[in-house]
Amino acid sequence: MSKFCRFPNFPIVALLLYAIAALSGCASYEAQNTESLLSASGFRSRTPSTAAQQAMFNRMTPYKLERRVRNGKVLYAYADKAKNVVYIGGETEFQRYKQLGLQQSIAEQIWRRQKSTKKHRCTILVLTGDHGIHGGRIS
Repeated sequence: MSKFCRFPNFPIVALLLYAIAALSGCASYEAQNTESLLSASGFRSRTPSTAAQQAMFNRMTPYKLERRVRNGKVLYAYADKAKNVVYIGGETEFQRYKQLGLQQSIAEQIWRRQKSTKKHRCTILVLTGDHGIHGGRIS
């Protein structure tokens, strides 16, 4: 094992953390992941502050990204009912959200594939702005 790979049990720890997240509820993990991607994509989080906003929020499907047209402009909204927060973004933020979701999916696939083929190897995956995914290995 290389002197640079200081975490030989990283796959075990990662698997343990994944199992804990699964046991605490996949839905909450999925919601947290989606909300992280929405925030990273530029969606704004808002708390309904008026009765009209609260009524609109209550009509929204929880934990589902919805497309709406308001005053001729396309908006996307995602309601987290547990936190009483709605994430709002436009077409630019939505396209960025889809791009980040794809990058995350590819990174997870690479991580799973490498985890299953090699033991005691650290893999570094970096998601960068407009440059995509870069991976490096330390053997």
